[in-house]
Amino acid sequence: MSNIPLMFNDVGLDITRHALAEHHEMDELVEKLEETDMSNPGWLAIAKQLSEKVHHHLKEEEHKFFQQAGKILEDAEKEILAKKYLAEYHKYKTVEA
Repeated sequence: MSNIPLMFNDVGLDITRHALAEHHEMDELVEKLEETDMSNPGWLAIAKQLSEKVHHHLKEEEHKFFQQAGKILEDAEKEILAKKYLAEYHKYKTVEA
C-alpha cells in the first residue's frame, strides 16, 4: 500500500484531475455566492448554478469515480479511507450539534 493520494496513478489520473477541477469550480461558485448579496437577482442564478454543479458532480462520483477507485485500491486502502471518512463525518456532525 502506498501513501500516494487516491487515484494518483496512471489508471485514475484523468478522472482525478476532472474531479479536482469540478471541486475548484464549486469552490469558486461558493465564493461568488458569499460575495453576492441575497437581495441581488444574480444570487439565485449563482445558487442554481452551484446546485446543478454539485448534483452533476455527485452523480459522476457515484457512477464513475468511486467505481474506478474500487477497482484500483487495495482492501487495506479502502479500509483506511473509510475510517478517515467516518472520523471527518463525526467531527463535522459534532460541530453542527
